[in-house]
Amino acid sequence: MYVISLGFLTLIGFTTYVIILTHQHKKSLTLMTGMMISMGIAMVSSLLLGTILGALIGEMFGATEITIFIGMLVGFCTGKPIHFIASLDGLLAGIMGGMMGVMLGVMIRNESPIITLAYLIFVFTLSCILMISLIRKEISDSSKVQGKLFLGHLYYMCLLFTILLGLTILLILAIYLNPTLPIYNPSDHMHMH
Repeated sequence: MYVISLGFLTLIGFTTYVIILTHQHKKSLTLMTGMMISMGIAMVSSLLLGTILGALIGEMFGATEITIFIGMLVGFCTGKPIHFIASLDGLLAGIMGGMMGVMLGVMIRNESPIITLAYLIFVFTLSCILMISLIRKEISDSSKVQGKLFLGHLYYMCLLFTILLGLTILLILAIYLNPTLPIYNPSDHMHMH
């Protein structure tokens, strides 16, 4: 349960941050960068969410619809301030990531789901860090401010390394403390009298 909670917190935190960062710096981002960010965040967020929901629920029907909708919403909202093409790219990536994530989640239920979820959380975090770095690079390229760039970049890289290291330690601890996955069974909640 620790890994799932950490997965949801990481998913909500990084996804929200990337969307806000994209909206704040929409004038500095090119169309290609906007498309890449929109597609990337929609794909990895819906993939992670779909895997978590698929592993928890164990049925593809409900989890697929929820995940596709959220993935489409994330992709559209991220690309919208850049251009309609970027929002369409993100929307379509959200559909694909949502379907693939749920399929993976349902398939891993019997084969080390916690380790797979921990790995996906790590991949999601790394992908988000790369997207945030891309946004920062575009901002610095468009503003042509080079004076504080080195110290800002060094601080930023140290901060990201610390976050990634802390997340890795938390994931290892979570796997160690609770290596099993809570399984939702709808028949347990429907008692026939």
